[in-house]
Amino acid sequence: MVKFTLHQIGNQDPDDKWRGYAIMPDDGTGGFLVGDTASIHALAKRLNRFLENERHDGKIPSLDERLGWQWMSIAQAVEFARDQNIPIAASTIRMACTSKKISDAKLEGKTWRFPRATFMGWLKRSTHQRGRPKQRE
Repeated sequence: MVKFTLHQIGNQDPDDKWRGYAIMPDDGTGGFLVGDTASIHALAKRLNRFLENERHDGKIPSLDERLGWQWMSIAQAVEFARDQNIPIAASTIRMACTSKKISDAKLEGKTWRFPRATFMGWLKRSTHQRGRPKQRE
C-alpha cells in the first residue's frame, strides 16, 4: 500500500505569505501540488464524499494531459527501472509494448513511448507476479 506524506512547500520570498502544500507518495512517483490550506479542506471534503458513496465525477482518458503524465522511451524506462533496483532488458519492455501489455504504448517512428505511470504499473505487476521480469540473454 502506498503511503502519503504532506509537506509545506518552501518559500524563498519571506514577504510572500502564500503557503502551499504537496502530497508525496512513497512509491517513486511524482508528488501532487495541493495548494493552500483552503484547497486542502476542499480536497478533503471531496475525498470524504467519494469515500461515503464511491461516486466520482466521471471518467477521463488515461492520456488526458491534465493528469500530467510524463512520456518515456524504452531507454528511459530501462534507466528508471535500474534506479528502482529492478534490472530489465530493453527487449523485454519492447515485447511488452508490442503485445500491448504496457497499455497506451505508442510507436512513434521507430521509438516506443508510453506514460511513465503506465510503465510503473506494468513494472510493478510484472515484478510482483513473476518475482522479477524475465530478461533475454
